[in-house]
Amino acid sequence: MSTAAPTEIHAEAVPGDERKTIVVVGLSMVGWRFCEALVQNDTAKQYRIVSFCEEPMIAYNRVGLGQMFEHGEPDKLLMAEAAWYREHGITVLTGHKAVSIDRAKKVVRSDKGAEVKYDKVVLATGSYAWVPPIPGADSKNVFVYRTVDDCQKIIAAAARCDSAAVIGGGLLGLEGAKACYDMKVRKVTVLE
Repeated sequence: MSTAAPTEIHAEAVPGDERKTIVVVGLSMVGWRFCEALVQNDTAKQYRIVSFCEEPMIAYNRVGLGQMFEHGEPDKLLMAEAAWYREHGITVLTGHKAVSIDRAKKVVRSDKGAEVKYDKVVLATGSYAWVPPIPGADSKNVFVYRTVDDCQKIIAAAARCDSAAVIGGGLLGLEGAKACYDMKVRKVTVLE
């Protein structure tokens, strides 16, 4: 698993820090791009950023996710190394899913009990993989293809099976089918 993506990144506390806090809920490509743009445009250093990142890994390029099947190295997909976040004073709570926003108290809470007061909140939660409501969709060897973790599970399963079915013949479905074939899964069926 990734070593460049620590569990949490904490920016150094600055005594008397009066900057406004922007909480970014979600650190997918859009959340990361927002952070990057704010860092570039906040020349007066008015804001500090705290991001809740549900995944155990900092922002990575989901568009290049298919490369995981070739090299198996999540760090190669990172949008920026952990040092970039530290350098720009961004606190990232990886593995923390934001579960509530208390608008009256201006606090975001995570599933692990973290609470962060905010001045502004940016919701950059990304998407989710839709699984059709069909019998067997929740079975052991059924996977979605959306995250690094999903790819790692598919790679592990491909090592022990000789057939696979891919539901969806779009770009990602065909990419997943080709990856299965390249991983020596000899019978690959695409259902469209």
